Amino acid sequence: MKRIYALIDCSLPINSRNQKIIDTIKLNNPNAEIHVITWSREGESIEPNQYLHVYNRVAPYADVKAKLQGILGFKKYIGESLEQINPEVIIASHWSNLVLVSGFKKKNQILIYENLDIPTGGSLIRAASCYLERRSLKKVDLIIHASRFFKPLYKQNIAQVILENKPLFSPDKKTTPLGNPLKIAFIGSIRYKDILMNLVDAVKDCEKYELYFHGSGEDLLAMKEYCINCKNVFFTGPYKHSEVINLYHNSDIIWAGYPNKDYNVVYAISNKFHESIYTGVPCIFSSDTELATFVKEENIGFVVDPYNPKEIKRLLDNISNGSINIDDVKESMKKFLENESTWDDDFKEVIKYLE
Repeated sequence: MKRIYALIDCSLPINSRNQKIIDTIKLNNPNAEIHVITWSREGESIEPNQYLHVYNRVAPYADVKAKLQGILGFKKYIGESLEQINPEVIIASHWSNLVLVSGFKKKNQILIYENLDIPTGGSLIRAASCYLERRSLKKVDLIIHASRFFKPLYKQNIAQVILENKPLFSPDKKTTPLGNPLKIAFIGSIRYKDILMNLVDAVKDCEKYELYFHGSGEDLLAMKEYCINCKNVFFTGPYKHSEVINLYHNSDIIWAGYPNKDYNVVYAISNKFHESIYTGVPCIFSSDTELATFVKEENIGFVVDPYNPKEIKRLLDNISNGSINIDDVKESMKKFLENESTWDDDFKEVIKYLE
């Protein structure tokens, strides 16, 4: 059955999770016609094509004011594009795009809310954002949650599916002894420099540890400057997605600490959690989050206060000297994975709704 979809994003290139959604829809329905409506914000003028509809206006990602100034124009562009496409299914990726698109939904259309992040920010900003999200939810037919911890926050009178960003590669676990020095790695977009600096402070100039930053991001230059005299901190630059498994297997511990003072972080679940489970290389997560509670209950990782370098160092020292048995954690991760569903398993619930 041919079906026309429109996915609303606000960045280019679209994020890898949304590309997985597109690819999985096509895998289940080769005749599906999928359009992407998005916003080119970094000044690069992108030519649209039959299936890519691009709003071109400069609004750098760190510039909130510029985004607000362009958002009404983006909303108008979304409306015009939807009118032209006339999709049967609209997927609004992120609550901010849901707010923009909900008013354009027609009676015969299905509106799916892809809940990537819950509204966050200061109390007033979060209250206003939550109000706009709640109002837009009245038009939603299905919510796809990117975290299992989001679902309890929403009224259950709307159909809901948990679709976490689990890897598409098969579990690839190798049992290797801890290295000497212990290799700690951050893999991903290099941001939240204050927390990453705490990690550096915990290990710098200590011969027991090597710290690797794999990737690029808005705080890469700041981190390189901060580590200019650190002999055991290394930056390897951008990597291909196909290299992720090897980056994990070349590491003893993965850093997955994020700012737990952020309301969204308290309930979110990181890609690193699933990559860790699939490769058997444990992660260190931020304390005082739903994920931290879950990880401790299942013994499938480590938890630390990301704002406390002394606590970070104490945890690493205990792992390094054997006071904490990392093999017990790895064994728990193996058992946990045996009962975990896959991305394709979870996506079947979305397909069922659309049939």
